[in-house]
Amino acid sequence: MLSELYDQVRRRLTDDAVLLSLLGVDASNQAAILERIDMRMNPGNLQEEKLPLIAFHAAPRLRFLEEENRNCSIIMFHFHVFTKGEVELALRIADRLTELFQDDVPFVQKRDMEGLSTVLIDQYEKEIDLNGLFCLTSIFKFTIQID
Repeated sequence: MLSELYDQVRRRLTDDAVLLSLLGVDASNQAAILERIDMRMNPGNLQEEKLPLIAFHAAPRLRFLEEENRNCSIIMFHFHVFTKGEVELALRIADRLTELFQDDVPFVQKRDMEGLSTVLIDQYEKEIDLNGLFCLTSIFKFTIQID
């Protein structure tokens, strides 16, 4: 289920023309898109010419076993937006992420996933040790209803 969710999150990012424009990539250049959208906690390509960049990952998963939530799984996704010190650009990208992932998200239903909703939990500047780079982190809670 987690790999399917990763694929769907990545697809939602890579298919969004507004987000790709903010990242400065052509929607027809798949290689450039994949350089700017990374599915890792610590992206390996924080080179100035490949910024801005979004890196996303799932935090450890919680499964609720309360009687009323027995079929509910919660996964926290962290989205890190890296820029060359461009705070306003990072904020615009984070705003677009919120538009893409806030509330009920229309994802393709897979195997045991019955429904999916999301909510923005937090946003903050992440401290990084690379001179001149800025990182803004957004955390979303993904709630999955399981058959």
